Amino acid sequence: MCLGSLTGKKNPPFLVITTHLDNISEMARFEGMKVIFEQLADQIERYPVLLMGDLNAEPTERVHRYLEQHFQNAKEHGQKPHHGPKGSYQNFIYTLPWQELEEIDYIYTKGFTVVKTACLTDSCDRRFPSDHFPLEAEVQFEESKG
Repeated sequence: MCLGSLTGKKNPPFLVITTHLDNISEMARFEGMKVIFEQLADQIERYPVLLMGDLNAEPTERVHRYLEQHFQNAKEHGQKPHHGPKGSYQNFIYTLPWQELEEIDYIYTKGFTVVKTACLTDSCDRRFPSDHFPLEAEVQFEESKG
């Protein structure tokens, strides 16, 4: 599943891509990302891009090497250190130590400077709205080179 949207009323136009890749097969995740690239190739080439979602892929999977040919992982390129745990999937286990959270949700960028990122672990009465903690990134458009 993928949703792409071109936006930018006050700022230059940019592309936002959200996706939820397969949770069973590493091959399906990789091939799914290739389909996204094939379908949105012109827009990805032309505009700054925010690509984000539940990739269901640990950091060592090849889908990340594929993405890193075009984008940067926001969590690894912030001007300020990442806030919170690296992992975000907790499966509603509220006492799970941060180091045991699965790192399967990501924000990738192209054409943006990443100021800072965070994994938000807030709860209400020790309850979470999802089995994934939300990620956030503060980004700025890169300055034109020319």
